[in-house]
Amino acid sequence: MWTHKCKDGRIVELEWSDDDAMEAWTNDVPRKKIGSIEFSFTEGPSGRGDDDYYYVQKMFLEGPDGTGAYIGQGIGRAIIKIVGEMLPIVFSPDDAQRRPDGSHLTGLGSSFARKMVDDRLATFDGDFGRDSDMF
Repeated sequence: MWTHKCKDGRIVELEWSDDDAMEAWTNDVPRKKIGSIEFSFTEGPSGRGDDDYYYVQKMFLEGPDGTGAYIGQGIGRAIIKIVGEMLPIVFSPDDAQRRPDGSHLTGLGSSFARKMVDDRLATFDGDFGRDSDMF
């Protein structure tokens, strides 16, 4: 388990689940789920592990009541940084197309993904492996 201090001072707990998701929880008693980023482990074509990555499937960090009170608090960035230390992170392309696996960028997801790619914390699908110093 990891902790993250939000920009407004609130502390949230980040927890890796058994189904390849990083969940964010309030530290209230009882805890409330803020949301999660769900990943899909993807084995690279070589099968040697050197080109494996985590593909972002779904992102939802709207808060326990869905009001968005936790948006813009650095939680998503913290999750991408933590998971990115395990394996590279890949987002679906920002082209408004729904992928066969259901992944696509909507709402703030598009600008969030672009920011993570611009900050070199992730890449878009199709670009993975092209920039050797990315990861």
